[in-house]
Amino acid sequence: MKSRLLALLLILALLPAAPSAALAQTGDAAQPAADADTQDWQGLKDLKPGKKIVVEFKPNIGDPVEARFVSAVGTKLTITSHGFTRSLEQRDIQSVYQHKGGWKRKTTAKIGMVVGALVGAYIDSRFINPIDRPVTPTDDGTPSMAGLFYGGAIGAGVGALLGGRRNGRLLYEAK
Repeated sequence: MKSRLLALLLILALLPAAPSAALAQTGDAAQPAADADTQDWQGLKDLKPGKKIVVEFKPNIGDPVEARFVSAVGTKLTITSHGFTRSLEQRDIQSVYQHKGGWKRKTTAKIGMVVGALVGAYIDSRFINPIDRPVTPTDDGTPSMAGLFYGGAIGAGVGALLGGRRNGRLLYEAK
């Protein structure tokens, strides 16, 4: 009975991916390559200069770059970041997103750590090691730091998982 339930859940989880996989296999094979390149840049050509974008490079080329859009002409994307202007080749770019505001993963991890430590310390002092407990001969009178430590670690982990989502609207993706 458990294996049938697991198989059903697996099928239901993979079902939404089936139509997009079938479309990806049949959709773009008929278009010429030159037409596909100009169509790919169309999302970038409509973008106004000065908008924040995130450029993700193909493997072994570089780290993602947050910059401001300048122009997209031919196969070159021109961006500006920290006062420097760069021209990037289309063959080196994996994807380009319009940047949406958001915190970085490091910031959300720090916030999660502080909130988790406070919640963990409260739970530890209130329910696990209450102050009005009887004092034992081995008790040194210091509160337990386990709630503070574990709560902070769990909070930092949750904050790191939830943060760092900087991708916005997809403007270009390499095929």
